[in-house]
Amino acid sequence: MLQIKVVTPEKVILDQQQVEWILVPTDTGIIAVYPEHMDLYSKLIPGELIVKTAAETHEIVVTDGVIQVSQGTLVSVLVEVAEHIAEIDLEKAEAAKQKAEEYLETYDKDIDAEQFARVQATLIREMAKIAAVRKRKNL
Repeated sequence: MLQIKVVTPEKVILDQQQVEWILVPTDTGIIAVYPEHMDLYSKLIPGELIVKTAAETHEIVVTDGVIQVSQGTLVSVLVEVAEHIAEIDLEKAEAAKQKAEEYLETYDKDIDAEQFARVQATLIREMAKIAAVRKRKNL
């Protein structure tokens, strides 16, 4: 069985033992991780992280980050932001997406490029959250 820990700068989102398999969104596609997986270090992209145990399935939206698989069973996921799909407020995510889109539409090139990058990252994160919630609710 696998052990997984999903961590953001603020907190541990998931610390789970006895995991059967994991699906992870990486820059090369979705990767399935099973027990005895080869060692791996990969860049994550915004999307759904799915963790399956015998008793339940954890569905988490993640942003940019990294995954490390070591010793065939230890999985570490380090991301900027992660949120359980069941806890996402769709209306709030849609409002944040709209606000980010409006900012980017009126972006002035004289404004700080770092601020532009932050807003762009917010837009990508909110789009991933919205897509995940809609997929689960068949919207």
